[in-house]
Amino acid sequence: KILTNSNIFTNLVYGIRGNSTQFIKAGYSFFTDCNVGVSVQAPTAGVEPLTEVTGNTFSNCNTGIQGDGLNILVQENSINGTAAQGTVGVFLRGSFFKVGGTYNGNNYTGNALSNLNVGIATMDCSDLGNEIRNNTLSQVNTGIRAMRNNSGLSIGCNNINYKQYGVLVHSWNGVNGQIPDQGDCNDITIGPAFNTFSYSPTTPSSPNPRAIELNNAQAFTYSDINTTVNTLNILGISGIVTLDPCFGYNSNCNTYT
Repeated sequence: KILTNSNIFTNLVYGIRGNSTQFIKAGYSFFTDCNVGVSVQAPTAGVEPLTEVTGNTFSNCNTGIQGDGLNILVQENSINGTAAQGTVGVFLRGSFFKVGGTYNGNNYTGNALSNLNVGIATMDCSDLGNEIRNNTLSQVNTGIRAMRNNSGLSIGCNNINYKQYGVLVHSWNGVNGQIPDQGDCNDITIGPAFNTFSYSPTTPSSPNPRAIELNNAQAFTYSDINTTVNTLNILGISGIVTLDPCFGYNSNCNTYT
């Protein structure tokens, strides 16, 4: 086990590194100028040890949080990068996770991520119930990047301010990208996705910026309130994404009128 709270990690290859660790809880610490702030790998495939990374501040790290094969909760962290190519806020592979999201019936405050090449990246996270929820991503090149099979992923209630792509779903090493339908206008227990998208132009401008980009990825339906669907039509999408406007919902996340 690793339990750490209210510590300062500066100019390290890894602030916290857990390999074959059964439980890690990292909270309310400061990670500055590290290559990776928190890095955790499961001991055995399929074990998914519990990891909690909450309330930390990451400044100018190449990667804030990375995890492989975990059951991980990431909430209430502030991750501010250098905007350099290759910087990532959160990268999870083969894991069951809540990045923000809901957990044990509670609705958690999400994470604030800014000035990164990629805000949140996932690969091969196919467990049902994976959530990226209630996060604020600002001045990121790509907000959310889903590689290969992420068939259990729900993306909801995020505020995504991007320079190139808001949500990017794509293949990797010959395996097509996949996420499920997002939101459902006809099921009030699910409701609209309730994400907001905004584009920040760059100088020189990014080539073909899109709110949603599919690249060698399966088609899906994106359901959201009508005003967001209108915004997506203006900002642009690429790939077979069916936009489904929802009516009868107010603008607050998951509130039905």
